[in-house]
Amino acid sequence: RDFCLSRGLGDVYKRQDYYKAKLTNRLEQCRIELIRLNDYISACPDSLTRQILTYRFVNGLSWNRVAASVGGSMTCEAAKKIAYRYICDN
Repeated sequence: RDFCLSRGLGDVYKRQDYYKAKLTNRLEQCRIELIRLNDYISACPDSLTRQILTYRFVNGLSWNRVAASVGGSMTCEAAKKIAYRYICDN
């Protein structure tokens, strides 16, 4: 016998609505956090630090990729130091 028919479609639809509402709520929370994160990064007066913070915490790049994206002689350790120094001070 079919699972949906044996349990009743009403139960299935109730669960589906419940999880859809949970996901919608979580998505809205993520949007709010992204706005807060972007506001925090935008307040940084140094463009290099803003760039590093954006690559790492908005775009989710690894520290190696952050350093490569910034270019020059930037190492992953230097990028990490710049980012965490700003975060600790602010």
